[in-house]
Amino acid sequence: MITLDPGHFQFSISPSAQAVLSGGRDSIGTGVPVPQLELGARYGVTERFDVGARVYFPGAEADVRFGLLRAPSLRSGVDVTLAPSVNYVAFLTTNTQWAVSLPLLVGLNFNGSQLTLGPRVSYILPSESGDSGNTFLVGTSVGYSVPLNPSTRFTTELAVLAPPASFRGDGVLCRAGIGFTFGGYAQE
Repeated sequence: MITLDPGHFQFSISPSAQAVLSGGRDSIGTGVPVPQLELGARYGVTERFDVGARVYFPGAEADVRFGLLRAPSLRSGVDVTLAPSVNYVAFLTTNTQWAVSLPLLVGLNFNGSQLTLGPRVSYILPSESGDSGNTFLVGTSVGYSVPLNPSTRFTTELAVLAPPASFRGDGVLCRAGIGFTFGGYAQE
């Protein structure tokens, strides 16, 4: 995903489902997909810097995006963006979790569409009860965004996140979703 141009707003709505694979137990279930709805907004501060926030069940996230490499056109080229974020997740128990993430988004532009790969590292801060559990997580996402008209894009995404040792078994979190973004990109 490229950073938004200065002064541009973007809004999004994204229904999705997430599940813990291989029967791993945690606060979101045991392999059963959990539906989720996400609402987001972004604002372009400079050509290579924007800010965003999103709310979803059961939490909220704030992030910034730094455009490290920006293609000259949405029609072709590569965009590379660093997108650190802070997440607050209120589980359906007495614990709440804060997490910080550092994804590197690499977008490959194809005639207005974009394939995005997003490797990431996340750290879950200890909960209010002092439990830390698995604090470091690694994963990636892959998404594809297609313009429907000059101000609307349709996006699909699949993401995987887990403690490094869990990719062999329990506790791998998978999220799949679709979304629509409105506004944000200048006309070419």
